[in-house]
Amino acid sequence: MRFRTFVFITLLAVVLILAGCTKAECRKDTDCVKPHFTGACVDKKCSWNPVPNECGNSVCDSKENECTCPQDCGSCTGKLGKYLIKQCNRQNECTADIPAATQKPITLTRELQAGGSKISSTTTFSQPFNLKRDQLELDFGINTLAAGVSDLKITRLAVTGMTSDRRTVQLADQSVSLPLSQGAKAKTYVILDFPTADTDGELTNLQLTIYLDYVLTSGTSSTPKSITINQQYQSLKFSWARPEKPSGCGDCDDGNAATEDVCGPETNYYCAHQPKSGVCGSGVCDGGKNKCTCPQDCGSCSGGGTYTTRGCIGTNCLVELKPGVAAQQQALFDDRDIGAVHLQDRYVYPTPFNVRHDRFSLEFKLYQKQDSVDSITIKDIRLLDGTQEIAYLNADKTLNTAGQTTAVNLTILPQPVAEDERSLTLRVWYAYTQNNETKQADFSRPLNKVVLLSPDV
Repeated sequence: MRFRTFVFITLLAVVLILAGCTKAECRKDTDCVKPHFTGACVDKKCSWNPVPNECGNSVCDSKENECTCPQDCGSCTGKLGKYLIKQCNRQNECTADIPAATQKPITLTRELQAGGSKISSTTTFSQPFNLKRDQLELDFGINTLAAGVSDLKITRLAVTGMTSDRRTVQLADQSVSLPLSQGAKAKTYVILDFPTADTDGELTNLQLTIYLDYVLTSGTSSTPKSITINQQYQSLKFSWARPEKPSGCGDCDDGNAATEDVCGPETNYYCAHQPKSGVCGSGVCDGGKNKCTCPQDCGSCSGGGTYTTRGCIGTNCLVELKPGVAAQQQALFDDRDIGAVHLQDRYVYPTPFNVRHDRFSLEFKLYQKQDSVDSITIKDIRLLDGTQEIAYLNADKTLNTAGQTTAVNLTILPQPVAEDERSLTLRVWYAYTQNNETKQADFSRPLNKVVLLSPDV
């Protein structure tokens, strides 16, 4: 019994001695030091608080993410859907993107019929297609220009497709200004988007609709035309993916020195190619460029009609007469009995009528008059196409005696169309005095159809 008591007392003493020998963790706050934390000594033990916004504090603060501090926020890894993989972009943001190594470039070329002309259309894009970054690249050119066709310009592009549940959706509808000229390519980029809650999928029955304007010249008539051309991608299964946010800017160099390649928040992280003012090849006809100095931006200097042709003279696109154009003189006799006065008039003019140098020659002859008539005065002369005034002259020519003649010339100003066939009417206002009473009236004479030419040279 005494032995057991002795053992118990001995063990208790040992425990008390060991407890008294335990070393304190800290005695003051400066004893508590650890990177990314502030320490305080509480009851001889260190208490740790993370330093705000400091990577390594085991807290993913608001200014940190998986790319800037993976030790606090976790690594930027993992797959979303079929095509998207989380990765760090150039802005050090963890985004879901389609790795470039998994994308396949697709190029499709078609020849399209456009009002008798043949237009080449090349479409380039990546598969799978990133709706937050990628764009359709479209190149157009003229393979064959139909006779009488000029001033081709693409004004609008639209893209549609069909979803897996057979809904037709609008992917793009974009206004453009792409003049087409032979020997040059017109390039543009189209952003695709459509409302969907899915992160990826496939589209079928893709269709590109091209809105095209041009001028058709037939004979002496030039008519603006507008047509739409549908380009089908029937066999194509268009794979796409939509990240939650833009994956950042890639390589935006389009290889065109006439454009400024930009990308950032202002473009929603799509590559944009802004034209440099006055530089040929920018896609914008500005800065003194014209059809001769920069046809790829301003369109071809071509076209014409029966009598005229358009071409470059120096650096200017001008309309000139075709070689060998010969005018035929028209001479019309007008026997005009206007009551107390009888006139015999003669109208001479060429057709086609070149407004730069041709004139309408009008001769008025007083054939006879009643004795009570003192004189007749040719007042105003007009050439009319319906109610449109083509030419005007205040003649104010007076005829006093039978057999007396007077002549005038009518000048026509240049017209907005180089060749224009008009149905002209000559209208003459006159006045005469009979028995001291002045009488005024007018008469008209159709001149039939006259081709008006307005060349630049």
